[in-house]
Amino acid sequence: MKEHLVEDEYPTSIITNIYFDTTDFQVIQDSIAKKNGREKICMRTYVTNPTEDSQAFLELKKKDAEGTGHKFRLVSEIGAIKQFIESGKLTHATIEDQLLIDELNTLKERYGDLSARMLIYYERSSFKEKHHIKGQPPRKIRVTVDQNVTYRDYDVEKSRGNYGSELFGDGKVIIEIKTPLIVSDYLLGEW
Repeated sequence: MKEHLVEDEYPTSIITNIYFDTTDFQVIQDSIAKKNGREKICMRTYVTNPTEDSQAFLELKKKDAEGTGHKFRLVSEIGAIKQFIESGKLTHATIEDQLLIDELNTLKERYGDLSARMLIYYERSSFKEKHHIKGQPPRKIRVTVDQNVTYRDYDVEKSRGNYGSELFGDGKVIIEIKTPLIVSDYLLGEW
């Protein structure tokens, strides 16, 4: 791997995701059942010990009828995002993406009350393709390795710390290869 990849601009990061759902997890159940565009609502922060005023990203992921994934994303603060999702109140100037607001309002109409229901924490190492592979053009390939994946469905409103249950254990990791579709055949070949 070292022959073809180098660390990217943010080589290591601590990532905390808080997923919003109903009390009976209907949003994720519908997603698993491939209903309603397989929607997911997530707040993500890259801060090691986040507080209510830490920077966070609100993401809404969904798929269209053809199965193409779409991600709506905005930047704000943890407290403002939670208040917006849970009460619908816009108290922070950075929450101004009307398309995302409309999508979230549609979700709230469908599911009713949404709240922080699941926290997933992990440590990520990120790599990118070296641009000087002899005879090959740059392909914008990125590889991420997530380890120490921990989750909890209690104390979710407390976004500090990584306590909870290990998702895998035994040193297992998640490796994701991110690449433009046009180079997928390249990845199947020999580097």
